[in-house]
Amino acid sequence: MKFIAADDERLALEGLINAIKEAEPEAEIVSFRVPEDVLAYAENNEYDIAFLDIEMGTMDGLTLAKKLKEIRPEGDIVFATGYSQYAVEAFKLRAAGYLMKPVTEEDIARELKHIKERKQLKDGVAGLFAKCFGKFELFYNEQPVKFKYSKTSELVAYLICRKGSFCSNGEIMACLWEDKEDTPSLFSNLRNLISDLNSTMKSLGCENAVIKRRGMIAVDTARITCDYYRWLAGDIDAINSYEGEFMQPYQWAEFSIGEF
Repeated sequence: MKFIAADDERLALEGLINAIKEAEPEAEIVSFRVPEDVLAYAENNEYDIAFLDIEMGTMDGLTLAKKLKEIRPEGDIVFATGYSQYAVEAFKLRAAGYLMKPVTEEDIARELKHIKERKQLKDGVAGLFAKCFGKFELFYNEQPVKFKYSKTSELVAYLICRKGSFCSNGEIMACLWEDKEDTPSLFSNLRNLISDLNSTMKSLGCENAVIKRRGMIAVDTARITCDYYRWLAGDIDAINSYEGEFMQPYQWAEFSIGEF
């Protein structure tokens, strides 16, 4: 990977470069102390991520980031600054990250991990992806997953919302059929949904995404990627993508809105 590191303070720039090298030893790093030199370089060279200070004298980092996005829209921006008050403006620019000085190896490694995961999703890496913001949808290799029963999709949504916790049959029935009495017929309906879920996951080669115990079921969160989990992890793209709706049209999901 190729990185730009920009800070008008020499010691801060050296610290940033060292942190990047420790987190990504194979990275190629070009460094600058003057914002105009960053723009001149970007005009003729490709890069993956630009790590920018906010206050750099002749041009602030926010303005620099806007200009870089015009030159290289595909390049990611991570701010490394001593000022927390610019975070909202930075996120409006779709910055990939916002780090507070002094920047550490762990800070850089965490941001690189988030950026790589986001790029993998955009590149269509094989796997399950659940869209939880807005209308709930489950995808496999970017194609919608089709279940035999429409309510199976709601079962998946509920299990994802529980973030890997095991859910009992009674708990699931109370949630999915809240206005109905717990009867053998209702339990039969749930068994049909679970069977539909199991067979569909098996047909996709994703049977390990569902974990079963006697009378209980859960999803393996390590085998399902979703915007909700990325939001919980602080991913900037996921935070920006949330527009006030969560797992529509399921009313029980309203109880999770308080997290946002």
